[in-house]
Amino acid sequence: MNKITEWTNSVDDRTWGIIRTADLSDGLWYEGYFESWPQAYQLFNGNPSGTYVDTKKNIITCLEHAKQQADDEPAGLAGGTGINEVVGEGSQLATSAHRNRARETEHREQLTHAGELRETE
Repeated sequence: MNKITEWTNSVDDRTWGIIRTADLSDGLWYEGYFESWPQAYQLFNGNPSGTYVDTKKNIITCLEHAKQQADDEPAGLAGGTGINEVVGEGSQLATSAHRNRARETEHREQLTHAGELRETE
């Protein structure tokens, strides 16, 4: 997930405007973004939350919640949960999710402003 998050953060706003509703799961698969966790492909496939960004946010929220729950277990679970292998020990997912929410809000404001400009012309 950290590799996907790094890629997501590298995409500029103009490109997001073009690909925001596209299903990116096949492209991410073929570029090797699901190598460390192949089952993630099924979570992203078809943008079950509507857009790639919303789907990623939901997946990250679930992973962070699972990590927090695993960390809160006093004795841990027999055999472990495997969550650290998915999100990493020093997870940056929450920080990335916050940055993506800010980018999404800014993008919506830009689209609204662009629509207002078109209406006045």
